[in-house]
Amino acid sequence: MEETLYEDEGISISELIGIVLKHFKLLLIVFGIIVLACVGYILMNDPTYTATTTVSVESIKNLSAWSGGRSSTNSVISELQFLTL
Repeated sequence: MEETLYEDEGISISELIGIVLKHFKLLLIVFGIIVLACVGYILMNDPTYTATTTVSVESIKNLSAWSGGRSSTNSVISELQFLTL
């Protein structure tokens, strides 16, 4: 008696596979149309890239003053290395 209660609650895997195989050609055609539409869209649209940058060049006098007033050669060299990285 319990078997009749659970009989209408779902679908078995074999029935699901049968339905997919029955409509396999239709699924394949729809998938192919979607893939072709995506490829066509990618080929028709030109990619747009935008890049911006800012370069600041200071004299060596300004570089040594920028780091707190140290005038040693080592600080200027390290500042130049920092700017070139």
